[in-house]
Amino acid sequence: QSTPITDADTASTVHDRLAIMGADALVQTLQSIAQGTQQATPQPKEDVSYANKINKSQVAIDWQRPASEVLRHIHAFNPSPGAYTHWGDKLLKIWAVAQHHSNSTAPAGTVIKADAQGLIVQCGIGALQINQLQMAGKTRTTGEGFAVGHPALFNTQLHSL
Repeated sequence: QSTPITDADTASTVHDRLAIMGADALVQTLQSIAQGTQQATPQPKEDVSYANKINKSQVAIDWQRPASEVLRHIHAFNPSPGAYTHWGDKLLKIWAVAQHHSNSTAPAGTVIKADAQGLIVQCGIGALQINQLQMAGKTRTTGEGFAVGHPALFNTQLHSL
């Protein structure tokens, strides 16, 4: 079986879909083994890979990358550990984004829009609308709400230390 992964999916939404699919597959497989129509097959010892623990540097957002890659990066680390960037000395976890068409020539990481209509950041190619973010020690908020509460954000740089 397979499942599509869209730009709106996060690690959490894919996990939940795969959990349901995996449970169904397990029930079908166990029934097949019990009926004698399928044999258990041990996992081969070769070509096995190990996933190392994710470290902080891997979840930092690189705004130089194309918007499509940054989007997938952010959604891959949602809900844990959460992708982050910095605004000045403030840590921001970015939880949800969407691609945004932009003709801006601003450098990557520049906040090209920050008002009640949205929060848009320029990437290496294209731009992203930040739909949900969280400043360290604060609760999650919408991009629009954050922009209204932080008017100095417009035309500043987001960066990873």
